[in-house]
Amino acid sequence: MGPPAPPPPSPEEAQEIKHQAARSIASLLPAVVTRRYYATNDDSDLVDQIEQDILEPFDDVYLNKHLIYAILELILVKLIPELGQQTITDLLADRGVVSDEDFGPVAISPDTDGDENVDSPKVA
Repeated sequence: MGPPAPPPPSPEEAQEIKHQAARSIASLLPAVVTRRYYATNDDSDLVDQIEQDILEPFDDVYLNKHLIYAILELILVKLIPELGQQTITDLLADRGVVSDEDFGPVAISPDTDGDENVDSPKVA
């Protein structure tokens, strides 16, 4: 076990972290972009505008959760392209594995008379 997680930052610390992130983003922007897009040469105005325009949308917990789920879904679809067309249950059924809530995933083999019998539980 690792050390315990640090406590979440206080609102003042969170604001300072956000301000530092805005300063870092501002330092990456060329002067031409800041003059044309943000219409300012003042660094403090630029940092304030970056905080409002770029960083403020990430303050919403629900949207952050949705964003992370969307990114994970994109990664999974890139790794397993079949997930874009079928559900996981359909893919398991195509491979001869069904999910039984009582026993976990079990393999299905066709019987000689056409019925399907459930063999002893096998973890997929």
